[in-house]
Amino acid sequence: MTLYCETFTQQIEESLNVLNLALRLQIGFREKYISNSCFTPKIGINYATGSYLKPDTTSNNQLKDRFQNLVFSAMGTASCAIDRALDDKFGRENKNTSDIRSIFYTIRCAFAHDPINPKWQCHEKYCKTYRITINKNESSHVAFQNDLPESMKFELNFQALNKQSLKFEHFLALDGFFLLAEYAKKIII
Repeated sequence: MTLYCETFTQQIEESLNVLNLALRLQIGFREKYISNSCFTPKIGINYATGSYLKPDTTSNNQLKDRFQNLVFSAMGTASCAIDRALDDKFGRENKNTSDIRSIFYTIRCAFAHDPINPKWQCHEKYCKTYRITINKNESSHVAFQNDLPESMKFELNFQALNKQSLKFEHFLALDGFFLLAEYAKKIII
């Protein structure tokens, strides 16, 4: 994969890879594979100019929050990539033609208006309930246990969520976000 992806499908896939990485870093910190000692030395960023990041003495609790924000940032990036690809496929003016289209437009809006504390910003025509059922076999990023139901049922009531902070639970946790994203990607292909 190149640094700059050329197709919308590549952009979505790479944004999901970045979300995967951010989530692994967050879990790595939580499970103590990564400690705050990684942040205490100065880190060179440009050897030609001799510049470096100053040592960071952030507490574990602050780092925990930053890793959470990193995951949210990656989610926002993925949402933007998906919304843009849906725009290209269906046109910018047709954001409310399907539930998945409206969901990703609204997710993108939450991050666009406040990337660090995303809140649902539901325009009047989107303030309704959207329902999607997706087979778990759709995911190439997440493996699900066999004893769980074959599909996930999403129900997002944007009238109730409007102005609330976006939370992982709104997607039935992060595995649900991956599933929604990969479902949207299949529609685009």
